[in-house]
Amino acid sequence: MTHLKGRPPKGHGVPEMDAEAIAKDVFNGTYRAPAASPPKVVAQPTYSAALRQDPYAGFLIHLFETLASNKRLPKYQFERRVDAMVSLFLPDILTELKGWRTELIVPEFPLKKAANNQSTNADHLLFRHADGAGPAEAWVLFELKTDSDSCREEQLDAYLSAIESGMPKLISDLDTIATASNDRAKYAELRSRVARFPPDRPLHLVYLAPCRIQVQHPRVFALTFQDLADLSLSKFPEVWDLFRSMMLPSLRDST
Repeated sequence: MTHLKGRPPKGHGVPEMDAEAIAKDVFNGTYRAPAASPPKVVAQPTYSAALRQDPYAGFLIHLFETLASNKRLPKYQFERRVDAMVSLFLPDILTELKGWRTELIVPEFPLKKAANNQSTNADHLLFRHADGAGPAEAWVLFELKTDSDSCREEQLDAYLSAIESGMPKLISDLDTIATASNDRAKYAELRSRVARFPPDRPLHLVYLAPCRIQVQHPRVFALTFQDLADLSLSKFPEVWDLFRSMMLPSLRDST
């Protein structure tokens, strides 16, 4: 009984009354050790033959299975491929998780580097619309990370610098970047899309990653793939359910 009541690791830390009852049962030959818990089984999505034979559902199932399988390869650019799909659901995701009414403006929004006229790119630029008594208008940079190791501190520093600079400065930087580029017509298209919205609104940053990024800043918001696990979306709900069941397990387990 002393061994039962002792503190771990030498004892089991069992309360005194329970230890006395166990000792009595052992002495009388009536004690039965509790059955070991069965190992946790991670449920894998299964799909009927009829669903797989549907030309659209079958294609999506095959696509998601291929992406999840190839993610295990060292040079496979999984993040770029998944980003295209996440972007389709992003406004709905932000509505459900943050209560924001947002609109996608452009993907790959350039942020000028301090040392030269080159840029690093935010995955998406959105605009948050005012909604009654809810959040005010704002710009939103969105960054997707499918591996925790890809969250580089220097990239986060660039985003924090952009937040403090504000959107008017970032828009002005587009002209500087364009002069050093051979794609001036594309930068003109970028400027025209951004020009539809008021520039003098605060700038926020949203991170979506396997684990919650710890950043103490009032305009930085960290989301995880676990936050999406039970989310129901109104836009393309069948596709979202497939994506959620097939892709989120591998994204949540990323290291």
